[in-house]
Amino acid sequence: MPDARIRYAIVSSRHDDQVANYLPSNYEVFCRDHTGNVVIKGHDNAGWTLDDYVIPRLLSGLMSCKEIKGICPRCGNIPKFGGEVLWCECSGWLDQEA
Repeated sequence: MPDARIRYAIVSSRHDDQVANYLPSNYEVFCRDHTGNVVIKGHDNAGWTLDDYVIPRLLSGLMSCKEIKGICPRCGNIPKFGGEVLWCECSGWLDQEA
């Protein structure tokens, strides 16, 4: 049974179409973060996983990608990175494991 947990990641690109061309069908362009970079979302299915397929595939197109552990539970916004810790303007620091 596939892991249905939704995963999010920020891609170092501002071109939705370019990013979409590198994604398998179980991942999609979701929105943009506060800097204009593309945010993707999806779920792992068999070998089409964020860690083992999506991130390496984006890297092959010279686009770095970093997983974010979900969205802010309080306001629904995509968290920002403050060093290695995620934070949101509405609620401060967020637990990355949430």
